[in-house]
Amino acid sequence: RIKRPENLIHTTHRSTRTPEESRRSKSNANTKLPLPKPAYFSPPKVHYRYFSKEADETITLTIGTQHKTIQTVTAGLIIERLGLLEHFLPREGQYRNTQYCLKWCNFTSGAPIVSGLQSQQIDIGILGDYPLLLSGIMPDEIPQNSQKPKAQKIATLAQTRLVSFVASNPDGSGNTIIVPHRSPLNSLDDLRDRSIAVPFSSSAHGMMIRTLARENLLDKVSLTSINRLNINQLTPRTAEVDGYAYFAPLHEIANANGRFRRLIEYSDIAELPTFHGIVVQDTLADRHPDIVVAYLKALLAAQHWYRSTPNAVTLVSEWVRLDPEIVAKTLNFSGSNPTGLFFPETTIRSDWIVEHIRQLKSIRGNQSLGEINMDTWIQPEFLETATHAF
Repeated sequence: RIKRPENLIHTTHRSTRTPEESRRSKSNANTKLPLPKPAYFSPPKVHYRYFSKEADETITLTIGTQHKTIQTVTAGLIIERLGLLEHFLPREGQYRNTQYCLKWCNFTSGAPIVSGLQSQQIDIGILGDYPLLLSGIMPDEIPQNSQKPKAQKIATLAQTRLVSFVASNPDGSGNTIIVPHRSPLNSLDDLRDRSIAVPFSSSAHGMMIRTLARENLLDKVSLTSINRLNINQLTPRTAEVDGYAYFAPLHEIANANGRFRRLIEYSDIAELPTFHGIVVQDTLADRHPDIVVAYLKALLAAQHWYRSTPNAVTLVSEWVRLDPEIVAKTLNFSGSNPTGLFFPETTIRSDWIVEHIRQLKSIRGNQSLGEINMDTWIQPEFLETATHAF
């Protein structure tokens, strides 16, 4: 059992401020980013943890998580709840008199996490495949219609590093399209001249544009942004959209309540594995590699806890207030066989990343993905160091 530091002080509150307001200057918070226009989301819940009262230096770590995206819980929620990061953070050598301030920011999708990483408001982010790739775009890829001088914008944007995977879904069923049970739509071709709502810059958004482009339907289907990602507010009785594109487990919740069904089986829509990973600011990786390794040690410990603790699924379901069956169906590992949509996976699959980029970079607005330098962006050495420590 991992014991927390005696001098740990834990305060929890709901904040109406975004991570931009709580950490960086207003000038950085107003920076325009080279990303597709994201959906509008409710302010995140922010949890603060402080420890080590007497210190020569204070290091603030802001972590962007997605608690109800169950496939990511071993990289965020479990680490936070069990105090695993506090256990592994370095306290020797240059960190002997260091105070840590941990800020856990819970979001409903990846778009604001990408924005926070690139505008230096978030240090560590847990992301699905499409927003994860968007975080890797170099800061000098500035849209031509942006008003701020290019040199000024580049100076305020941060680069990122991909340091680990978190969970994998090899058959691509983690994202899908749902329609009302009584909908006449039964195929991708039926989506012509229809409207689908999707959280922009999410993994579901990436799936939609890849799928529609493959079927030559990208200009035939209208994609609209979901303003608030609240599954309980989804209704089949709306004239605004004909269906929704979602990432797990939200479409599972919609299916379970009996109002929606999948448009088609996943094998007919995915054709590409989905995954989630951990991305860090390059300044954190360069200045404090021991902290990055500490976070990955916490990840490995969280995955071990999830695999080996009999009531892990029950506890996680209580923490996120979801049915245990939904949690188990999304992320479960029984013995040597995965039984959920996703299974815990830390090894970075560069071949999957390359294929995602290949399919996306030819789609309008995603050309910059082809400029990602895989040799510098992917840095598996942090995970190797963390793994060898166990």
